[in-house]
Amino acid sequence: MSTTSIGSLTRRNFLRTGALGAAGMALAAASPLAAQQLGLELEYVSAWDVNLTPPQVIGPTPDGLRQIIYAVDGTASGPKMNGTWLSGGGDWLRVRSDGVFALDVRATIQLDDDSLAFVHYPGYGVIAPEVFNRIASGEEVDGAEYYFRMTPRFETASEQYAWLNSTIFVGTGQLGPFLASVHYDVYQVL
Repeated sequence: MSTTSIGSLTRRNFLRTGALGAAGMALAAASPLAAQQLGLELEYVSAWDVNLTPPQVIGPTPDGLRQIIYAVDGTASGPKMNGTWLSGGGDWLRVRSDGVFALDVRATIQLDDDSLAFVHYPGYGVIAPEVFNRIASGEEVDGAEYYFRMTPRFETASEQYAWLNSTIFVGTGQLGPFLASVHYDVYQVL
């Protein structure tokens, strides 16, 4: 793509560019996408409460400190999604050299229509060492004291929950005492 400075732009090219720009703006105004709000809106979907195994600490690797934490069981309950977390899923967690927790969670949720949904989400946890130690020692620490966010994606064959396959989600997390559980609040981006 070539660029032209404003000083070398001829009147004819200016008018042609302006006409194309105006036509493009008119098309955009007629598009349903143009009707979307500039800001994002969120709608609450579900609370997830998951019990966890102690981590399998692989140790420091070239990609960071690797740990695998399995989901024992759990629930998803809320206005738009309900179900049970099945055992076998987990987090292939990596603690980066800068101390950031990089989530790589993959799990199966049995939805309330008896269908299954595969959920995968990356995310980040930024937790000061003293806050992490309080949680690991059994203290209930408010999630507002640290950053814990994720972006789940779903795959399901359920007709009732087919909307999960084409929707963007975000969530906030909170670690439970002794790191034995995790709570998420999941939101749909409208």
